[in-house]
Amino acid sequence: MHDILYHRHHLDSYDHLEFPGVVPRTFIGAFIVSVFASPVVSIISCLGFPKVYSLVAARLVLGCIILSTLRFFRIQIKKKFGNQVETFFVLFTSLQFHFLFYCTRPLPNILALGLVNLAYGNWLKGNFYPALSFLIFATVIFRCDTMLLLGPIGLELLLTKSISFWKALKYCVGTALLAVGLTIFVDSIMWKKFVWPEFEVFWFNSILNRSSDWGRLHQIGHPANVAGEEWVHIDTFGAMNGISRFCEDDFPWRYSKEEEIVVEELRNRNFTYLVNEHSSVDGYKCLFYEEGFERLELRRGFPPIVLVKKAKVYLHREMKKEDPFHKKWPGC
Repeated sequence: MHDILYHRHHLDSYDHLEFPGVVPRTFIGAFIVSVFASPVVSIISCLGFPKVYSLVAARLVLGCIILSTLRFFRIQIKKKFGNQVETFFVLFTSLQFHFLFYCTRPLPNILALGLVNLAYGNWLKGNFYPALSFLIFATVIFRCDTMLLLGPIGLELLLTKSISFWKALKYCVGTALLAVGLTIFVDSIMWKKFVWPEFEVFWFNSILNRSSDWGRLHQIGHPANVAGEEWVHIDTFGAMNGISRFCEDDFPWRYSKEEEIVVEELRNRNFTYLVNEHSSVDGYKCLFYEEGFERLELRRGFPPIVLVKKAKVYLHREMKKEDPFHKKWPGC
């Protein structure tokens, strides 16, 4: 979303070609969120606020989209089963930490979740063909394993004669072709090659049976040979816990996300800065750290429960290189 909001049509400035991941993923969800977030991001940029506020705006937009689909599902539950069932649904959903935590994260699972909520809502409402359409879009574009929902629901509708087989066949085939055409058109432009991302995910996981390679395949780094750029290595822990290009300024940065580099090898890689989970690295000076959640602790007094935090992510600078910012860092 960062690249769409800030680089727009300048695809050469996007970083997904340099860090493609194990398999390509679709840009359609990021485009949808970026369209709704762009007015707020434009105001933030005009007012000169830090880019991190744009991250908050984009995450809020995504969260609002997902929660609005959940609201539609909740309304249909109320109409179908009454107030009591709706109340229990709201309570159970509110008590699930992972749902509220993940609903603002731009992951394929979350983008598919919005369509699944709409599908369930239409299913309860009696709009069976639109329900199947939402599940098809979710399967073809965002999460191929949504077919595990699509199959049983479609079979149930057929067995209960809620839908006509031939009408459903024409409806579903047409929807699938539309979804396939949309994702191939958009993502082939973005990836600069002919690609259907979710089919590649299905082929990689199910046909080749290589799902165990997730997290082990990585992009090989290369020397920072462009004058004036600072080369930053971000380890897996940092990348998974909030390190984002929304947090960067306009200084010329170059990134490496190469995985499985042992700590002893980092000093030989010519990185200017390191963002990782290690408190000390030979040849580097620790500039500061960010704390994160460690555990809950019971105490006497108020509040009785407190969050105990601990240093989680550290920023290091190579000792032989000068700090371009000439800033007094707090240290570790």
